[in-house]
Amino acid sequence: MSIQAMAWSLQQQKEKRPTERHVLTCLANYADNNGKCAFPSVSTLSRDSGLSERTVQNKIKNLLESGMIKLGNQKVVQAYIDRVDRRPVCYDLCIDRGESEDVTGCTSEQSGVNMKTERGAGDSPNTSSKPFSKPSKKQEIFSKIRSCEFGDIFNWVEDEVLKDWITHKKNPSDRMIKGMARELTICAQAKVNPNDAIEKQLEMGWAGFEAAWIINDRNKNPGSYGQMFEQPSVQNWAEGLEQEFYGVNK
Repeated sequence: MSIQAMAWSLQQQKEKRPTERHVLTCLANYADNNGKCAFPSVSTLSRDSGLSERTVQNKIKNLLESGMIKLGNQKVVQAYIDRVDRRPVCYDLCIDRGESEDVTGCTSEQSGVNMKTERGAGDSPNTSSKPFSKPSKKQEIFSKIRSCEFGDIFNWVEDEVLKDWITHKKNPSDRMIKGMARELTICAQAKVNPNDAIEKQLEMGWAGFEAAWIINDRNKNPGSYGQMFEQPSVQNWAEGLEQEFYGVNK
C-alpha cells in the first residue's frame, strides 16, 4: 500500500463523482509510492469497493476517459503472474510531482504529492452524464424520476445507470416506472443494490423485469453482485407503495 497514492486519491478535486472517487481510492491502495503499477483484479476491486464487477469495470473506464488513470507497464504483471488468462490490467495513477500546490491549497510537504494531473494533460471532458439521442423526452423522464414522484428507491440509482435504463426501455410510461420502482424495492428488501439489479437487466437485455429473477440470480451467482444493500427505510416505503399500487394492505 502507498500512503502517497492514497493521499492523492483522497485529496484530488478533479474527479467529483463519488463512485469513481471510491474506485480510484481502492485502486490507489495497490499502487507504488509514485502511483504506478496498480494491478488488482476486477474481483478484488469489487470486494474492496462493495460494487459489482460490472460497475467497477464501468468506473475504471470512466477514470481512464477522464485522465485520472492510464494504462501502466503490463510487463510488471507478467513478472508476477505466469498464466496469461489470470493477468489483470496494470494501471498508473496520473500523479504529477512537478507542482508544489494543488487546487485545494494543500502543499506537497503535507502529503508528498499534489493534486494536478500529469504534466501536459489537458482538461478532460465531463463524462459524469451521458448525452441522450433525444434530449427533450428522455431528460423529461429522467427529471420526473429524480423528483421522487415515483418514490425514494430511485435515489439509490446512479445517474448513468438510470439514463441507460430509460434508453433501454425507450421512454417508459409512468405505469412502467412505478412498476419498476416496486420491483427495485423488493430487490432492496432482499439486500440487492438497485444499481446491480438494473445493470443485470441491461446486461441480459430483458424487456421485462421481475425482482424474483434478480434475487434468484444473486443466490446462484453471489460473486457477480456487490455487497449486501441494507437501508432500513426501504421496507416501510415499499409497503406503502404496494398498497397504493395494488390497493391492498398486508
